[in-house]
Amino acid sequence: MQKGSDVSKRLRALCREKGYSQTRLERETGIGHSTMQRYWSGTGGLGLKNGRKIADVLGVDISRLGLSEEEAVDDELMNLRRALAALEKTVALLADRVTGLEPVPAKPRRGQPTQKRKAV
Repeated sequence: MQKGSDVSKRLRALCREKGYSQTRLERETGIGHSTMQRYWSGTGGLGLKNGRKIADVLGVDISRLGLSEEEAVDDELMNLRRALAALEKTVALLADRVTGLEPVPAKPRRGQPTQKRKAV
């Protein structure tokens, strides 16, 4: 993921060169305003997915935005690994909770007779 002001400078220069405003780029890429604003102002990092969208719309190679496919794929892989680790923790917590619960008796299906308890 390419960070900060480097992306901002490259993005704004390419948009000037190609005659795109921020609003037009948002509309044609489908990237939301707040996300694009972070790229435009240099406060957000640009990843592969949105970098490709922007490069495609502007008709340039992704490297003009300061991204290389290899670096971007590595960043995406790192993000997926983090997400997987968080998911594994959540599953482990849920498994711990479930093992401590009493089983819930199954409800009889429609049309099946129910067992009546005998009075003692």
